[in-house]
Amino acid sequence: GMLLVFIAFNYADDSLLSLNRYHTHEEMISFLKNFTKMHSNLTRLYSIGESFEGRELLVLRISGGDDDLLLRPNLKLVGNIHGNEAVGREVLLHFIEYLVAEYNKGNKRVRRLLDYAHVHILPSMNPDGFACALRDSVVDDYDSEPGIHPPGHCMARDGRANSLGKDLNRNFPDYFRKVRPELQNETLAVMRWLDDFPFVLSAALHGGSLVANYPFDNSKYDSSLSKEPNLTEDDDVFKHLALVYARKHPTMHKGKACPNNFAKDTFPKGIVNGAEWYPLTGSMQDYNYVVHGCMEITLEISCCKFPEPEELQSSWDQNREPLLAFLEESRRGVRGFVMDENGIPLPNATIRILGRETFPFYSTPKGEFWRILLAGTYLFQVEAQGFDNRRITVIVNEPKQTEWEWPRVVNVTLYRTGSTRTTQVITSSETSTESMRNIRGSASSWESESLQHANKSSAVALMFSKLLLVLVVLLSL
Repeated sequence: GMLLVFIAFNYADDSLLSLNRYHTHEEMISFLKNFTKMHSNLTRLYSIGESFEGRELLVLRISGGDDDLLLRPNLKLVGNIHGNEAVGREVLLHFIEYLVAEYNKGNKRVRRLLDYAHVHILPSMNPDGFACALRDSVVDDYDSEPGIHPPGHCMARDGRANSLGKDLNRNFPDYFRKVRPELQNETLAVMRWLDDFPFVLSAALHGGSLVANYPFDNSKYDSSLSKEPNLTEDDDVFKHLALVYARKHPTMHKGKACPNNFAKDTFPKGIVNGAEWYPLTGSMQDYNYVVHGCMEITLEISCCKFPEPEELQSSWDQNREPLLAFLEESRRGVRGFVMDENGIPLPNATIRILGRETFPFYSTPKGEFWRILLAGTYLFQVEAQGFDNRRITVIVNEPKQTEWEWPRVVNVTLYRTGSTRTTQVITSSETSTESMRNIRGSASSWESESLQHANKSSAVALMFSKLLLVLVVLLSL
């Protein structure tokens, strides 16, 4: 009996995945299923659809803490949208193992992240393309030495596109060009996925270069000069997110050209605006931002698209810390509820930030919203059908690295058009972890607008402002 227990413990502790080889689709699926069984307290496995050849597109969601807690943001990482860019796929499989192992060991950063957010990982968006690339790699004996590939091999092996020859990162509806792409199974699966979860922060992992690429990917006009940047209104946030990744990566931030890159692309600080690098129509990151207000960047994480398996260990070592640091950026900005005068949550309210209003974002069916913003003062305009528009000023602070605190909670009350309203004082106080545990889906906790959870100073401020209000009313009598 003792021996059995020992073996079981060893098994749970060790990696189920070898780091020095690529895993077939079947191996990946069986790993994800076994891993979820072993760690059912932290993981959920679900399918978002199938590839053209019928391979399942499985997503593993990792989160600790309380599932029913509101205001927990959804973050995602997507690998292998180009089947022959295979490093991201393997890195994400190891990242899954890493997050769960570190959570169970009590790693403070990982616990803080996973008790706050839900992290969804789609290791392979293009399993058909990958299967094709893997078949190629088996029959091909051209590699004279590891890591040095003859031209056309490191950069362009078969399998980039899906089975129907469609490049999935050119297949999403595009804001700047009104072309109607023939939407592929894999693309439609991701579009439905984005409809199902209000993702806040996202990265797609690619290979063939070493740079963090941020929106927009497309140029404004067909006639735009090449190399002309096309920046979003959230450019400060996107540049920041790209820099977080590049700086944490041992070499990306140096911005040097990859040895195998014929164009000799160099990237100051290791980041680049997509359109400035090369414009493309139908990219996934632009679609995330334009349609869903999700901050997605595209990470080129290996000079070689399909390197020798021996190189996978160093790719994992280089990208583990940047991935964690990137997801930790979900602690920036604001989150909150939109509700009516009775404290009932308002779904699908439109939220615009002054100066960033081209692409609004929306409250969830439970009235929640999130937005990643750098420290500063912002003017929010909130609208819902049948309600008066509401403008509020929101102050965003820099998150303190040492603290467990999460983004500040801002609750917005909208009043029905024509209703008599009471004056409301908005207090957007830092809310502690403790108090967040009490925000449940019950209307009663909303009615109190979480004010009983606000810290004492804001309660005092509220009392003071109410007294002032009473005084003003009395004086006007």
